Amino acid sequence: MQINKNSANNIDWPGTREYVYNIQKDIYTASKHQNFGLVHNIQQTLLDSIQAKRLAVKRVCKDSTGKNTAGIDNVKSLTPGQRLKLAESLKLDDKASPVRRVWIPKPGTTDKRPLGIPTIIDRAKQALALIALEPEWEAQFEPHSYGFRPGRSCHDAIKYIKTALLHSQKYIYDADIEKCFDRISHTYLLSKLSQPIGSLIHTQVNAWLKCGILETGTPFVPSEIGTPQGGVISPLLANIALHGLEYNIKTSLQGLPGGKKIIDQTKVIRYADDFIIMSPNKQIHDRAIQATEIFLEKIGLNIKAAKTRNIHSLDKTLCPDGDNSFKFLGYLIAQRKIGKRSTQLTGGGRKISWKVVILPHPEKERIHFDKIRSVIRKCTKPAEVIRQLNPVIRGWANYFRRSDAATYKKVAWYNKRLYIIVSNWQKRQYHTRKKLATLWKTVGNNTWRFYSKSKVKSGKKLVEKEFVLLNYGCVSWSVNTYTAIKADSSPYDGNDTYWVQRTNSASRKAETLIRKQKGICPLCNRKLSALDLVQVDHKTPRALGGTEESANLQAVHKECHAIKTKVDRKNMGELR
Repeated sequence: MQINKNSANNIDWPGTREYVYNIQKDIYTASKHQNFGLVHNIQQTLLDSIQAKRLAVKRVCKDSTGKNTAGIDNVKSLTPGQRLKLAESLKLDDKASPVRRVWIPKPGTTDKRPLGIPTIIDRAKQALALIALEPEWEAQFEPHSYGFRPGRSCHDAIKYIKTALLHSQKYIYDADIEKCFDRISHTYLLSKLSQPIGSLIHTQVNAWLKCGILETGTPFVPSEIGTPQGGVISPLLANIALHGLEYNIKTSLQGLPGGKKIIDQTKVIRYADDFIIMSPNKQIHDRAIQATEIFLEKIGLNIKAAKTRNIHSLDKTLCPDGDNSFKFLGYLIAQRKIGKRSTQLTGGGRKISWKVVILPHPEKERIHFDKIRSVIRKCTKPAEVIRQLNPVIRGWANYFRRSDAATYKKVAWYNKRLYIIVSNWQKRQYHTRKKLATLWKTVGNNTWRFYSKSKVKSGKKLVEKEFVLLNYGCVSWSVNTYTAIKADSSPYDGNDTYWVQRTNSASRKAETLIRKQKGICPLCNRKLSALDLVQVDHKTPRALGGTEESANLQAVHKECHAIKTKVDRKNMGELR
């Protein structure tokens, strides 16, 4: 079926995103060629376009997970009419309201960290500025910066680290920047923007940085340093401030023995304010650390010594505490000797006497199972247990799946712990350890899977549906099968097919369908771009006998899917 492109709020969202995306690619190309005059002209075109304004409002009011969070004006949401009105009047200026400070708990600790929540209007303005600034900086950012960048993830950083450690032994500097977001120098950050002082973007960014903080029960606090966590544009601004770390380190190594080879062997991997430096020898390592401290000092930042590790990746005698492992992004990473008679081949076919082990860090395992226990204690019914725990299990497993957990029998251990926790819940609720047939069943090769039957709405009827508690085999666990991003690639580089497939690679099904459809949404005949939210649709709905076979599936825009679903439901109602 064909979708009426003007039926959803009278806005063609796929067409809107395609228009914006094409202009962003032009900004990226101009920035790549260092033509910043052209960059600024194209950015202004984008900032003035109603398409970019609508997209900015949609992102903060509809797509964002924090869309119902109020700023100091206590406005949590807008009606469709108010959203359209905001888009029409949206523009950058020199104004910004103070942010509302809230404190959220740090997982696994009693500590809390601050979030600064802007008003909806400021969030929309920040989203508009982000649309214009992001492609410019994507063309400039260093290849091994992975955090808060489109198309990149922690898995790319972890895979790159594993590849580097398979190649050679390294000195490792695992650094922790103290209160990074709170202490970034405004003067330094503004000086890095390519936009001249007094320009629209420069003036607006300055207003956001200086907007101040309001917290219930405390007086207004002016903001002289830092970029508050919680703003739409804050992660990009932090990345801009920290951009150049790798360049400065490698520049400082010039003139040392070894030349270009030792510079290439020095690796800097950064994910937002977390980074590690891997060096081929002690002299290089010490120089790199010194260069890092000088670079951070210019930004107004410093290293937190208590949380920083300086080790050798293989030789435990060169590690202060005899431990050659390090923690990065929640993973435990280490080189391990594999015995005198054993060798392993690197990607280049060279024999080495170590392997690289990547596992979820024990601290993250403890925090996760503490959360499982906390959630299940509040549940009184089996269906509630499954409904509450499945997203927790799936989310944690998806994050840590790019590891060696299966090889080291960790996944089986996770399943056993989950089984014990759920069994204990059953004992508390039903006063028996005997496996109740109404709660446990065999699923495939897995015995004793917790399940429940519950009535759910299907159209106007209540139908009985079976729910099964996930276990940690719900994902494929391997870091070796993961294909890391091409280092210098960006969603704005024009390689649309690569990016739309990669953006949806978490769903192998969607990736296959996109390739089969040559990147076109069959419902509106528009491109599926890297910016699009893509979903898998059943051509014939399952309620009408549609199957899960690929012939009955298609990858479509989220908005097109929503419209088709409404039409399908209306047709099903008429059939009844």
